[in-house]
Amino acid sequence: MELGGCEMKKEQLAKELMVKWFLENKRTDVKEVLQVIISSVYEEIETKKANN
Repeated sequence: MELGGCEMKKEQLAKELMVKWFLENKRTDVKEVLQVIISSVYEEIETKKANN
């Protein structure tokens, strides 16, 4: 995966949101958060493919 400016910003935002979510929900299950991030990224990729 090539990381351009936009993709890097999305990755940083995802990391920041994950930390915020952990703090707000007092969660410690990293797998749970990663699953949410991965599934949303997969949906975004599939949507882009369908639109092209």
